[in-house]
Amino acid sequence: MGQKLEAIVSRNGDKLNVEGTQAGVVPLSALGLVYVNTKVNKNVADVAVAYNAGGVFVGGNAILDVNGKNLKEWSAAAAAKNVVSGVHLSVKTQQLRNYTIGVSAPAPVSANFSPRVACYLKYNAKNKEIDGEGGVQVACPLIPGNELKIRCNKQKDWRITYIAKLPGDWLCALSVDKNKKTGVVLSSTA
Repeated sequence: MGQKLEAIVSRNGDKLNVEGTQAGVVPLSALGLVYVNTKVNKNVADVAVAYNAGGVFVGGNAILDVNGKNLKEWSAAAAAKNVVSGVHLSVKTQQLRNYTIGVSAPAPVSANFSPRVACYLKYNAKNKEIDGEGGVQVACPLIPGNELKIRCNKQKDWRITYIAKLPGDWLCALSVDKNKKTGVVLSSTA
């Protein structure tokens, strides 16, 4: 029953932000294993719960306003992995106002190169707007176990993330986006 704990420290101008996250598995006798993720910062507490129901993950999350002590938003989702030959599907709604449908699949370019390609379609029911986002995840050819993720939406907002596996079950993710905002996340699953 591994637990993952993270502390993220970021700076935006003169403001220093601290965020703590927890991810892990909790055994519940009636359901079996339930996946729980929590994220807390000075403004909100985000709690997410998921359950594997026969190969389909179902779950939801709630975001609570720490200061006002009220529910800010909620969402529900379902995802299925390996529907057909490594294809993953997902469906999500945020308060029945926004909907996201996602699909990802391996795209074998050659015998030695098979990136995972992802596509997400987002629909805002209130404004009747459609948006999309695509991405590619590739294994690092020089360092086994490391990977590179690239995402972009139709407004050409992009993010590149390099994830390095470190000794002792540690991961280091380095990212940069279109606005040259950088990020570093160091996490451990030990």
